[in-house]
Amino acid sequence: MNGEGVAGLTADPAWRLTVLTGGRWSVAERSFEHDGHCWIVGLTPVQSAVALIVWRDDEVLAHARGPEAAMCEAARSWVTRILAGTAKITGE
Repeated sequence: MNGEGVAGLTADPAWRLTVLTGGRWSVAERSFEHDGHCWIVGLTPVQSAVALIVWRDDEVLAHARGPEAAMCEAARSWVTRILAGTAKITGE
């Protein structure tokens, strides 16, 4: 899946992809509960980049912008680290 961008996420049924009329995607997100918290890892296209946002409950914990493939890889990494209990959360 490395380097495939949002199209690569569709191979994993845990990811939900919202597609606009005309076929352009607007949101890709994975939501799950872990360790007593509700997590959402989301991606959305912005201008010439893709924004990655990580929420825990109602708090934004991380935000980044970059190329689609890099942000998709970062999103997968966040999910993996959260589920493994190794995600570094600033302020904790």
